[in-house]
Amino acid sequence: MTSDQILKAIGKYISDFKASAITPRRFSSAGTDPSTPEALEHAYWMALEVQTFAESSPEKAMRWLCFIQGVMWAFYGSTIDDFKDDNRSP
Repeated sequence: MTSDQILKAIGKYISDFKASAITPRRFSSAGTDPSTPEALEHAYWMALEVQTFAESSPEKAMRWLCFIQGVMWAFYGSTIDDFKDDNRSP
């Protein structure tokens, strides 16, 4: 994926989080076993952070995108097919 594609997917997820009234919040790096709200809040926080480094560090942005998608698959109701569509080249 290009940086532009990553940012497009991230923008979609940020809109989804906003629409669901999720508050972005970093989860403690020492914490384990987050609740569903904590996992989604952390994914939202990560999505916002990705916007700051996607252009300069696309590899890191891709790792973070994959983590965010994993959280959304496990806790938000998104599907693997949703992510395939989001990740597909135009």
